Amino acid sequence: MAMASTSTVPQAEPNIFSKHTIVLDHPVSKVFTVLGTAKNQEKITRACSSSLPVTAFKLLNKDVVAVPRNTPLSEIHDARDLPAAQEFESESKGARQLPRQSFAFTETQHLLCRAMSWNVRIEATLVWDEEEMTTLYESRVTGRDDLRTWKLREMEEIEGGTKTKVTETLEGVYPGWRRKLVQKKTRQAHVDQMELFRTFFD
Repeated sequence: MAMASTSTVPQAEPNIFSKHTIVLDHPVSKVFTVLGTAKNQEKITRACSSSLPVTAFKLLNKDVVAVPRNTPLSEIHDARDLPAAQEFESESKGARQLPRQSFAFTETQHLLCRAMSWNVRIEATLVWDEEEMTTLYESRVTGRDDLRTWKLREMEEIEGGTKTKVTETLEGVYPGWRRKLVQKKTRQAHVDQMELFRTFFD
């Protein structure tokens, strides 16, 4: 999947990939509110984190971005660098206005029975398109452009509106010789994380 970058800094090509689909027994209007907006972002972040526990989470700036009407979220890369929209101005230029939520969280890693520990801070951005029922999530380890994650979550009404198909496409950048191991673990983790989405509607 091609991802148009809004940054002038050269980016490493994705080398981690996964795609998974689940069906939820709820209408798409309900599913999108829970999984497609920033309303439950902390809960989703904790569920979809790696094996490391999330020890801190903070919502940052929320604004609106201007996206050309002929550009779907699947073609956006570096959403945090998209220009903020000025009300009415973006519509007059043929763009649509989409909400963007920035946030950050910290994962803590331990070694030697917790005798040693260190924090990994991750900066993330969420942009969602309610008309298309699509959400874009991007994250990167602070100060490391070579450790990034890109997720596109698409929600589709099925079975007469009684159920929703949720498809998530994941692409990531991971450097070094451990990439093959990370790819293998990412696939299973991705499946497990999406299965947890079912518990959000209990």
